[in-house]
Amino acid sequence: MTNSTLNEPEKFSVQFSPLVDLPITEAESISPQGVDVWLLDLSAISIEESENFSTILSCDELERAKQFKRNQHHFFATRALLRKALSRYTRINPEDLLFLRALEGKPYLTNFGLPLYFNLSHSGNFAALAVSSLGEVGVDIEITRKRSYLKIVERFFHEDENDQINNCDEAKREELFYRMWTLKEAFFKATGMGISSGLDKACFYLHDNNIAAQFSDELNVQRNQWQFHQEIVAPKTVAALALHSEEDVKPHWFDGNLLLSSS
Repeated sequence: MTNSTLNEPEKFSVQFSPLVDLPITEAESISPQGVDVWLLDLSAISIEESENFSTILSCDELERAKQFKRNQHHFFATRALLRKALSRYTRINPEDLLFLRALEGKPYLTNFGLPLYFNLSHSGNFAALAVSSLGEVGVDIEITRKRSYLKIVERFFHEDENDQINNCDEAKREELFYRMWTLKEAFFKATGMGISSGLDKACFYLHDNNIAAQFSDELNVQRNQWQFHQEIVAPKTVAALALHSEEDVKPHWFDGNLLLSSS
């Protein structure tokens, strides 16, 4: 994690990797270098622009879009991000990608033969898409907001996390809560189990930029098989990654707005 804080003024505090032009051809597919994260600033996309994305969405996605009475254009943009990003790895046209959902609800590609794991998160005006070929991946992005987080910690978090939050500097408690919350969300999204499995079953220990974790035996997972990363990606906005891999990899960050504006 960088040394940024939640209140720094920059729009994005991560360093984006260059977006190399990769036209759709008959060339072989490419793999993410470890785990790639595409960040999207939805406030920079107009309703008119987002409506153009509907041409690459499926009938099912267009039907789902009707459920959104507000910010329907956010749904168009995030689904377009998913399709255009995965198109770069698979070399399949965005509109031709086919998705199904596994029993636990996680989507997967049905018309691409190589392993490609992905997960999408959306909060306020930001979205994040994580893609990896190494193993299951989860991402969570959260914009801090006023909430009774101490009650949440006391009721749902592991007692060690409760102690960490209550014993830290009062000015840093909210940030520590969101760092733990996003790590939990990312982990349970990656496993497919969901937070209903019990937030206290995954316990995180955060010290400076170091992330340690322990898991309940009930989850049947091994700590050395999971990698965690976290960044303050924008003011009051934290993103966390969970990757099922024994390889210690660093995420590569990409500008999702640049991707959507490309032809």
